[in-house]
Amino acid sequence: MSPVLNRENREAEYSIVQVILRYQAAAATTLVVEASNDGGVTWTAGNKTTLTLAATTKEGRRAVQGFQLGGYDLRFRITFPTDELVTILSWRADLLELGDLGVE
Repeated sequence: MSPVLNRENREAEYSIVQVILRYQAAAATTLVVEASNDGGVTWTAGNKTTLTLAATTKEGRRAVQGFQLGGYDLRFRITFPTDELVTILSWRADLLELGDLGVE
């Protein structure tokens, strides 16, 4: 999964602040969340984090990963380094338009 986050306004520069995932996992496992500011051409190590996920019940759980990465074509991707089954129930990426609130 690698969605284009600022698809509605590719003219403005944004910063990806955080990615929030709601998931279900039958057993404790990990997943990797990465961010890119050039449309997914490069995925740098500084914007890559391994998250430890707890086993869940039917309700699911939430995992949050923060980023401070700006650009015109922001994307994130999730990879699964283990064979454990993980279901992503929903996701949300919080963006901040650069220039808002005095941020440059």
